[in-house]
Amino acid sequence: MTTSVINQKIVIGIYIDALSNVKDLFKTLFFISDNTSLEYEIILLIDSIKPELKREIRNTFDFKIKTGINLHGRTSLFNCLLDIAADYYLFVDCGMLVGSKALDQLVELMEKNRDIGIIGPSTNNSWSQQSLYKDAQPESVNWLERVEEIKQVNSLNFQELDSLLESFLFIRKNAIEIVGYADEKYADGYYWEVDYCVRIKKAGFKLIWAKGIYVHRLFAGDDNNRNKTSVANSNYFKEKFCVKFKLDSNPPNCDCCKGFLCESFVVDIKNNLKISERTESVKFPLVSCIMPTKNRAHFILQSINYFHAQDYPNKELIIVYDAITDLPDKLIENKNIHLFKSEDGDSIGKKRNMACENSSGIIIIHWDDDDWYSANRISRQVQPILENDCDITGLNNTLFYLNTSNEFWKCSEDLSKKMLVENVHGGSLAYNKSFWSKANNYPDTSLREDADFMLKMMRNGARLRRIDGKELFIYLRHGNNSWTFNTGLFLDPSGWEKVDTPDCILEDIAFYRSMPKEKKEICNTRNQNIPKVTCIMPTADRREFVPRAIEHYKNQLYKNKELIIIDDGTDKIEDAISKGDNDIKYVSLEKTTSIGEKRNIACALASGEIIIHWDDDDWMSPSWIQYQVNTLLEENADVTGLDQPFFFQPKTANLWQYNYPKSERPWVHGGTLCYTKKLWRRNPFKAINIGEDARFLWSNCPKKIVPHNNVEHYVGFIHDKNVSPKNTKDSRWHVIDNEITMRNVGGAHLFQFK
Repeated sequence: MTTSVINQKIVIGIYIDALSNVKDLFKTLFFISDNTSLEYEIILLIDSIKPELKREIRNTFDFKIKTGINLHGRTSLFNCLLDIAADYYLFVDCGMLVGSKALDQLVELMEKNRDIGIIGPSTNNSWSQQSLYKDAQPESVNWLERVEEIKQVNSLNFQELDSLLESFLFIRKNAIEIVGYADEKYADGYYWEVDYCVRIKKAGFKLIWAKGIYVHRLFAGDDNNRNKTSVANSNYFKEKFCVKFKLDSNPPNCDCCKGFLCESFVVDIKNNLKISERTESVKFPLVSCIMPTKNRAHFILQSINYFHAQDYPNKELIIVYDAITDLPDKLIENKNIHLFKSEDGDSIGKKRNMACENSSGIIIIHWDDDDWYSANRISRQVQPILENDCDITGLNNTLFYLNTSNEFWKCSEDLSKKMLVENVHGGSLAYNKSFWSKANNYPDTSLREDADFMLKMMRNGARLRRIDGKELFIYLRHGNNSWTFNTGLFLDPSGWEKVDTPDCILEDIAFYRSMPKEKKEICNTRNQNIPKVTCIMPTADRREFVPRAIEHYKNQLYKNKELIIIDDGTDKIEDAISKGDNDIKYVSLEKTTSIGEKRNIACALASGEIIIHWDDDDWMSPSWIQYQVNTLLEENADVTGLDQPFFFQPKTANLWQYNYPKSERPWVHGGTLCYTKKLWRRNPFKAINIGEDARFLWSNCPKKIVPHNNVEHYVGFIHDKNVSPKNTKDSRWHVIDNEITMRNVGGAHLFQFK
């Protein structure tokens, strides 16, 4: 072999699609390695495959990977191969097996014949004359014997063709320099390789079938999905090259174009010869921004302004709404803004799924209606996904804008890690749409549905990239956020810092300052006029729980409060109360009393205007009382609490959520009851142990019950001593991801109960 051959750089792109598997890929790689003495570089060209296969390939093989994120299939990935500098290029399907030093022979043939542009081998199970065999079970064939037989019969037999099979194309750099890229308008359909071969031939190069070189195909059929574009691609091919098809009013109906054998074939080839740049949709694949919305009409137009201002050119906005009143009067649907109506009361997760189902982009990006976005947000977030550095991007190190007081806040990195799942804002996610499907989608919830789905994608192999979002995104806090917390105090007040108005929002700040101030986020705990709250705890022989319940009470940010403990057990727990705890009152009963009666005793002793249940075995965040009181006062309600509460089961480490149907009469979980003492006076509890809370809610006494959605601030516990058994087999119970639990719902506190 000559020195010039040895010094040639060869790049081999192995095309991997839905029909591929790791076993066939290993065989393709092995026989390439075993049948050449030349240096080469492997690129894995991964098209639309299942995330599990993509993860397995990444974990098994240490090669460069290009992915078909733009969904233009073979043409796009073929062009990715051409973007790499080399002397020769091999584009080969996964599952194609080479033998008998085939690559060495191909390079030598090219070096000796400078007029050859592309070479293709003999093979099996294909449509063209290059296919010498039809194998029903190609994996069972002794193909290495074929290699030797064909080599002996056809070793010096070469035939010039008009087109070569796409499954194995060996191409010279000089030819590529003249014709450029493959035409990506063919997308993932057929005819792209015929088009490319026509252009190579018209550029003055030969297309050679090397009959004496056999490459074995391990699969029997093709991807039937590609047939869907056959007619359209055939017509497009003829529009480019066929005079009769382009000019005749009644063009011939050719099922199969004869190419150079047809007298009308190929005209004006100069205008169709070279494609110097990849198509705009490949450089900038369509991105779908999804916006679930409800009662936010005043925000939507501003959010659309941010959408139109994006420097990323190829994008669409999918808005999913409940009622026409959710939309501003001036909103007009156009070519890149699409409106879809959901059922009234659908969760945010369900709306996100509807948006994804109706999207056309290959990247999904969350576009919440009330946040601020810079003009380069989409570009910054999709770039690493398009470059295959990751599958998901999310923003952190972002600011919080408290609209009610016109304040900007930032939180420390440690606090951010506690607040945000994987330390990224769920509302800022961008991801490869291939990880979403009808079977693998957002949960039907309105809180942390984004984080839950992100973790699901990551379990399926998606890679997350965190991006500094300080000048890309500002999280707007107002009186109607779906995630409610007290900015500046949540989780760790020392982790919050008030900052000056950032320069990036100066052009838009007037919009937010001109908005009518909605209800404040939460009761101001520094206000001495806030109502007094009485927390009531009936208990009996539960020493293992009570100290923690007292600790949760002491950690409350709400200051104007008291705790009344009513104990009718034999193991009195008065010693669990410190001498300095003057706001904790302990009452010991001599005889066993029902839970309903104990609640009545506590309510009668209460000095607070508001009563909150403080069960001894539950977990409450430091902001729990604040949120309860805030809802009660803002909604002018008689009762509030949770109708979608979480429960932790220490024995199994499962976190459950109980979903009470919105269609049924109002209800909140008894452990979360918050109500006015005025209501209790008219409506005391029944003297029973189970169901006293439900009877309190559903009595004939008129009352306004308003559940709130601050579910992450309360967790009930499922254990052997529950007074009211929890039937988790009921369809209303759902297991929730424990990673979310650890970060957002109770954190490490939950596992203290094991």
